[in-house]
Amino acid sequence: MSKFDDGAASYDSLLRSLPKDGEEKKRLEKLFTQRRDESKGVIRNSIAHDISHLEITNFSVEPFQVGSYLQSQTGYIFVRFEPLMGTGIKTFDVMIHNQDSRCTILVEEKSSVAEVGREAADLVKKIDANESKKDELEKLVGEISRLEFAVCTPPADSDKIFAEIRSRGVKSCVWSADLWTRKLLLRRMPDDGAKEVKLGQLHGDAELNSLMSAGARSAKGPVRLAPYLPSSHPVVILQDVTLHLAVEMEREGKSDFKLADVRTLLQREKAMMNMSDDEILKLALRVLSEGELIGIYEAEVGESVEVARKTYRITKKTTLPGLERFVESQYIDLRAEKRGKAKAAEDYMRERGAKYGSL
Repeated sequence: MSKFDDGAASYDSLLRSLPKDGEEKKRLEKLFTQRRDESKGVIRNSIAHDISHLEITNFSVEPFQVGSYLQSQTGYIFVRFEPLMGTGIKTFDVMIHNQDSRCTILVEEKSSVAEVGREAADLVKKIDANESKKDELEKLVGEISRLEFAVCTPPADSDKIFAEIRSRGVKSCVWSADLWTRKLLLRRMPDDGAKEVKLGQLHGDAELNSLMSAGARSAKGPVRLAPYLPSSHPVVILQDVTLHLAVEMEREGKSDFKLADVRTLLQREKAMMNMSDDEILKLALRVLSEGELIGIYEAEVGESVEVARKTYRITKKTTLPGLERFVESQYIDLRAEKRGKAKAAEDYMRERGAKYGSL
């Protein structure tokens, strides 16, 4: 049970304790309405931010796909998303590797940079933490002789993050993702050279530096991007999985699905590329748990409690766009109600304490 569940229970108990038509009850209900609506806005912003982050992440991966110009010229290839997920530290978003030089690049994706000083400080901590897990990274690609880092931002933020990284001496390159021109650029100074390579602020591969400084694009043309990352917002993951479940069930003439069906869908996605069966299973279980919690999935009555044997159905039959909206509204409404109740109860008791003091 989360703190919001506890807070919602406190609200319900408090509401029952107040006189039915009294001013105090009306005040509490008004607080709930305000806090619920505020929570809806926060959740919507969180979803929008996640989608923007996903867009720039996919954008920076495109030039490193198998068969792209940059990959064929330099040997650097996309390996997987969130390589250290599940290790207890904050992982970088993207892992890129060159099998010949044994160089790995970990990329941090930023759809926006609000406080550049804080972002740079956080990046230093993340670099240190990820360097300490080099052995875990080597389980994915073999020996790593050089580990490099990069932070990727939109052009509007690349100037300030580049200046901050250089002034602080952070060992990270800076990539600028220009979605308008469809170019991924490496930020550098005209006289950058061996010193910056040693500091980790320029890549060790001269050809990679040259091509990215000119602006790298994928030569493969339109591709199906990863619709979510393992750590994406639950709504983003649930929308994609639920829509694909609906399509698969209609194609096969089925009205229900199981854990195995969810695992199969996840295994087909680029987001799950080079991830272990255990990682995929954990995400599949999260999908089912969250889907049941917000009421978009329902297990058949009388089913075994063993998740692998349960049969589920999608609770609403509608068009695919309608299903996408249903997932979002169910999540937002349920979460906002719980958060609104918890916050309203907290604010009410604080106001009451300030008004009457301790007895």
